[in-house]
Amino acid sequence: MKGASAAGGAGRSVLPPSPVLPLTQCPPETLGALQADAGKDLQRVVGQKPDPTSRLEDTTPSTPDRTKQPPCYIDRLPTELLCRIFMLCGDPYPRFGFPGDVHMHVGHSIIDFYACTTVLISRVCSRWSTVTRGYPLLWTMVDLASPRAFDLVVLRLCLMYSVGLPMTLRLHSGLGYCASLSEARHREILRRFLHIVVNASERWAELSIHIDDQYDTLRTLLARPQNAYSSLRRVSVDNRAPGRASTVRELYQKFYASESLDGVAFWDSLAPPYLTLHDAPLQRLTRISVRYMRDPQSLFSHLYSCQGLEVLDLSAQLPSGVKRNEAYVLRRPLELPQLKILSLAGRLDWTQFLAHLMAPRLDRLDMRWYIDKVIIDMLDRSAAHLRMLTVFEPPMDLPEFFLRSPAMQYLQILRYDPGIGSEGPVDITPFVPSGVRCFTEDYDDAENAYHEFSTS
Repeated sequence: MKGASAAGGAGRSVLPPSPVLPLTQCPPETLGALQADAGKDLQRVVGQKPDPTSRLEDTTPSTPDRTKQPPCYIDRLPTELLCRIFMLCGDPYPRFGFPGDVHMHVGHSIIDFYACTTVLISRVCSRWSTVTRGYPLLWTMVDLASPRAFDLVVLRLCLMYSVGLPMTLRLHSGLGYCASLSEARHREILRRFLHIVVNASERWAELSIHIDDQYDTLRTLLARPQNAYSSLRRVSVDNRAPGRASTVRELYQKFYASESLDGVAFWDSLAPPYLTLHDAPLQRLTRISVRYMRDPQSLFSHLYSCQGLEVLDLSAQLPSGVKRNEAYVLRRPLELPQLKILSLAGRLDWTQFLAHLMAPRLDRLDMRWYIDKVIIDMLDRSAAHLRMLTVFEPPMDLPEFFLRSPAMQYLQILRYDPGIGSEGPVDITPFVPSGVRCFTEDYDDAENAYHEFSTS
């Protein structure tokens, strides 16, 4: 969901520009409260019945009167409620989230992009055009697949009507490619798109760009001075084309100059971009994500300096010839006092990492392809009150002792997906702790429950 502004007041006047941060910068508790308010408002309005006196007495005319349009009740809604409804029009893409594992955290297969939806809504009628253009928060999200010519217009409109608010860019070419465009035309549109982005470098609070560009168009983002991206809080850049890792590393080093930066996501396709972490503001980072991690030893050595880390999202993909139980060595305890969310995935033996981890504030644990008693030992040692557990495609059935452990007494959400290929998995329903309020296989159900419980 896009979230909503807690704007007060009534009437049909256009809302003034709001200083509220975009969705990705709002704290979860704020988003939850806004979503709850929007839901209550919608329930109240939908529950109102139209005035019977306004209906035509003859409800079945022999000849339809096309000059008489049916009453449009949504047009009677106050501006504030319309804005809240518009904020709900669009789908988040889990791959950009923290955590955002490419297998475990997968929701809708069809994405309605926020930015295009906002533009379309603004063209419905003159009133909606006025309302949307007078509500800057609607225009702070620019999300798309491979850019088309229309997206250049969308980007310019978002920059114009967001009226100086921090912006979010999420570009993922894996979400769709326009086959009707020639390769040269596609490259030209991408270059023009990134040129607009770099000219508004001080506006971006998040840059998440995932493309396959053999022509190294991403170098366009390096054209500005070192401190040009001064508002940047979250960054994730990946170019899967061979030989382009150096550009990605240069971009990260430039982005580290932002004093607002607190979240980084790396896609380790060929050369590990997280090797640049020695230049990063490690003490300020609250979110780190590494997908397709090939060199866990290098990353783990940096975690000792990340004492403010709240979210750690790791997915391993070791090079051929590297044994999963010999890929790294930890020789001293790793204490992460602020860590709330931990997601571990991929074919790596996480036993040594968990055996050294101390995370007293751990609230959520997501695991793919791994389950072991060392998890219980870590929770006991940390005295953590775990509220959500995801076990996705484990190598064996979830054992009874695991769920009956005292470490699970605070559990409220359990997502257990034994995998598509599982034959006759053990029914764990009798072992589910009594405090669990949401027991599901579905990603969206678990995520919605987690955000609901986090804001309650």
